[in-house]
Amino acid sequence: MSLFTEVLSKLKPKNWQSGNHFFVLDSHYVEFAYQATVDYPCGAIAIFQGKFYQRNQVLAGYNPGIAPTHSNYWIAANPGRDLGDHLSLLALQTAHPNPAPGSIATVEDEDAFYKWDNDNGEWVPISGGGGSDLLVLFDSDLDTVSPPLMFKGLIENIQINLPVNLASYSFQARLNGGSSTVLADINALQSWINTHVVADDTLWLLEIIVSYQSGETGEAVVLMQYEKTRV
Repeated sequence: MSLFTEVLSKLKPKNWQSGNHFFVLDSHYVEFAYQATVDYPCGAIAIFQGKFYQRNQVLAGYNPGIAPTHSNYWIAANPGRDLGDHLSLLALQTAHPNPAPGSIATVEDEDAFYKWDNDNGEWVPISGGGGSDLLVLFDSDLDTVSPPLMFKGLIENIQINLPVNLASYSFQARLNGGSSTVLADINALQSWINTHVVADDTLWLLEIIVSYQSGETGEAVVLMQYEKTRV
């Protein structure tokens, strides 16, 4: 089983995050858009031109600008199971009505990734429109700001569920490459999104800021729920 398939086979393991663009499992993650400026760690997986690649263990000579097609530093993440881009779900179903178990593909008109459910004999979405859950882990009372969570396009119907050891939350949001705006609550965040996210391919980053209850320390997990919509 490839790392990519293993990630998808686990519903919500510890340290898992799923935004619109990436999964995290321990130190490995899948990012749904290769970025030339990111210094990807060994084992990381990125999508590039519709295919998934995993960062090789080779360190000498690697720099963030090396694209996944450079075979010295990147290897195919899921050989033979990545079926590439398709204009629509119907086009995918027509081209691959009975693919191998574990197969994955992209559907462009939904801006979504699909995997083949071999038990039920159907393609099912693993990202894109509809409801999504995002688990964000805070390790201690000194860890009160989440890592930047990347999104693409609009989201709405946002809900935040705090554990009992956390007292409050707020947000920081910014466009990719822009400066952050502090947002006090969900209404302010949604207003910022509606104003700044002007296209389905607009990239933006969100940080969740939390405060702990008096005397509380240790691990806390925030559940963020939202729906992906189109502009």
